[in-house]
Amino acid sequence: GNNPITFSSGGPITILDTGWMPLFRDVWGIWPIASATIGADMAFNATLTYNGTLTLKPPASTLFVDPEATVAVDAWFDLSVLFGVVSANAHAIPAITVGMPVTFVNGVKDDSDICFRYKLDIKWSAKVGVCPLCDKESGTKNIFNDYTPKSALCAPGAQSAARAASTPPSNASPSLATDGFGHSLSVWSDDAGSLQYSTYNGAAWQAAQTLVADGASLKPKVAYFAPNQAVAVWTHNNLTLQQAQTANITDTVKAQHLRYAAWNGSSWSAPLNLTLPTTGEGNIALAGCLSTTPGCPSGGAVTAAWVRDVAGALSQQQFRLYYATYQNGAWSAVQAVDAASAATDGEPALVYENGAPLVVWVRDADRNPGTLTDRRLAYRRLDGASPVVVPGDLPAGIVEPSAAVDPSGNLKLAFTLAEDPNAFTGNQRTLHSAAQACTPTCAWSVQKLQDNHGRALRGESPILTLDKNGKGTITFRGLGFGPLPNGQYQAFPEDAIGMVTLTGEAAQVDVDFATTVHSPHYLSNDGAVNWHPSAVYDPALNQIHTIAVKGAVPVLPLALKAQHSAAVNLRVVHTTQVADEVAFAAVPLQPDFVVAALTPSKRYPELIDPISVTVQLRNDGVAWQASRTEQLDLAALWDGDPGVGTLAASAQITELLGGQIITATLNLTPPVDLDVTHSLLVVVNPLQAVAEQSAENNRQTTLIGGMPVVTDVVALAQTGNSLVYLQWTPLTDRRVAGYRVYRAEDGGPFVPVGSTFVEGFVDLTASLDHTYRYAVTTFTIDGIESELSSALEVATSSYHVYLPVVLKGH
Repeated sequence: GNNPITFSSGGPITILDTGWMPLFRDVWGIWPIASATIGADMAFNATLTYNGTLTLKPPASTLFVDPEATVAVDAWFDLSVLFGVVSANAHAIPAITVGMPVTFVNGVKDDSDICFRYKLDIKWSAKVGVCPLCDKESGTKNIFNDYTPKSALCAPGAQSAARAASTPPSNASPSLATDGFGHSLSVWSDDAGSLQYSTYNGAAWQAAQTLVADGASLKPKVAYFAPNQAVAVWTHNNLTLQQAQTANITDTVKAQHLRYAAWNGSSWSAPLNLTLPTTGEGNIALAGCLSTTPGCPSGGAVTAAWVRDVAGALSQQQFRLYYATYQNGAWSAVQAVDAASAATDGEPALVYENGAPLVVWVRDADRNPGTLTDRRLAYRRLDGASPVVVPGDLPAGIVEPSAAVDPSGNLKLAFTLAEDPNAFTGNQRTLHSAAQACTPTCAWSVQKLQDNHGRALRGESPILTLDKNGKGTITFRGLGFGPLPNGQYQAFPEDAIGMVTLTGEAAQVDVDFATTVHSPHYLSNDGAVNWHPSAVYDPALNQIHTIAVKGAVPVLPLALKAQHSAAVNLRVVHTTQVADEVAFAAVPLQPDFVVAALTPSKRYPELIDPISVTVQLRNDGVAWQASRTEQLDLAALWDGDPGVGTLAASAQITELLGGQIITATLNLTPPVDLDVTHSLLVVVNPLQAVAEQSAENNRQTTLIGGMPVVTDVVALAQTGNSLVYLQWTPLTDRRVAGYRVYRAEDGGPFVPVGSTFVEGFVDLTASLDHTYRYAVTTFTIDGIESELSSALEVATSSYHVYLPVVLKGH
């Protein structure tokens, strides 16, 4: 690649890709799963860091160095979209090494034979059946195993074996629901095929409890239909453990059907069948219509939509959507969403629109995920009369849709989009938002989301939530960024680690359904496999509850951790780990203003110099815009907090969107005396006139003023001579009247040893065979001194005469 390479003789070797390097992009080929053939493509970006030590010692004139490292890519991807009724995933296990044979001949570097070795295995599994036999199908396929250039140093025997697979994340598939009256529920399946649940008490999630322990329950969904009353629906496998031991994949899938249980505010009812086993069902979506909401039934209702494999053979991709409604304690008859469909219909999402359920899904007309032009979004209002609508103004290639209805009744969407048919599966799907407006005919506006740097957001599993004012937030599993507008890949300090290494971070982005630039926030920054996120908006607390499956944290380069640890814009205020599988987070929907950086125009200005400070501001919360009732103030003060310090400058910010970074320059009124050092405090929202999540990150301080500090002090002492000669770079500051030299002897304190009016000094009082440290200050005509320069150590030594010892024999 085009990595900058720096070698320093006698010190560390560092080969560092400061941004992202596209490592490989290779066709996945024909991958058989349950008799299906899937053409796919995976592409990765990675950050490489190598460290070694180079030491040149005479008389050797040639040194050979071969640093090698494995790239920190350990990617997990959700493949459930390919199989309709089956939960599946893929794991990329790379063994990518760069051997850089470097020969130094008399100090001249020769790196003409750089070796690049690469190997990739894909491990896949499909979760179906009865646990502990619920992973019915799995396997590993080698994608490539090669090296370049084809030289002896890069011979196949020198290639690395594939790295061992990391610990897989849990297959838990969590779901969240809230009733808007202070009650929230979460239900998820654990790796043993049992269902767990937790309740929220207004402050924290409670310890997990068991809903069903049968080893055969997967991928539950939950929704409220009345205050503190809810229903959960999940996929159940009807095989016994003995039957599961001999069943093939087709029979196992056919045994999947739907079960449910009702929540009365304190306990669950006994599980009952919603459907009976037929040809295989799964991938459920739920939506609730609360009894307290105008237009909803008096007792409330919940609608379920799911995928049925009508052919009973996954390879035919004959997936259709069915639905039923729960009301007054019972389910309606099961009906097809579109009985005339001959396409692959999957990935359903449900919302209620003016009291009627509306289902959104993806329709693949030719039932081939390798073609995108016929893969369109469809929706239908389930009122018995409305037709299926396939909007032509939404893009082709939609993979995972999520839907919500705003307070005006308009449909809003979030979805991932496969823009390359060869990259349908992997980390290349981009995140989009879309809004429908019906005035009088319905039309869609679509936004491809990107950050402030112009990089497209990539991810999977988007969940769209709207607050009570219709403002949107998309919670998703972030899988990195696209290239910059110039086509280059680059990482920035505010990127979470998992967005750089592609392990996947739990992320959020605020959307206004009008503009494309909305930088993400992160609910995690640990590099772990954060996947299967779920989210719900709680209007009672004006916050978003989120949950994600937490996997293992890979071993990451220290340099990468340092670069992406402090600067990342985390959004979570409260997190709870109620079980090994899942982690909850509570995200208040308020802005969070941050003073991210300060840069003064000059550290040691003179009184006649104009002084300014450049301030970098960031909003780590929801978007904020000025109104007639509130303004966002920015203030700079000398030597104290607001009300104590002297105002140096002020400004007002009119807009700071969620994730946005802006730069403001404040022209400062100087203090009375710039010959002494002053503290400059810059604070945003100083009086907390705008309600925000936290005021702890609203300020930063920098030092301005004082006398300039001497730099580049050098010294010379000759053996046998006690004189020490000092010299330094001259300063042009007109206030400098002279320089004062300080000395510390044999580890003692600094004491002045003399002054000079030029950029040099000779210490006439030093003695032989001592170790001294020297530092220099500047001073004004009034005697005001600067800080000490960096200390320089000097050792004076005598000539040593060695006389032979003569032993006289007797």
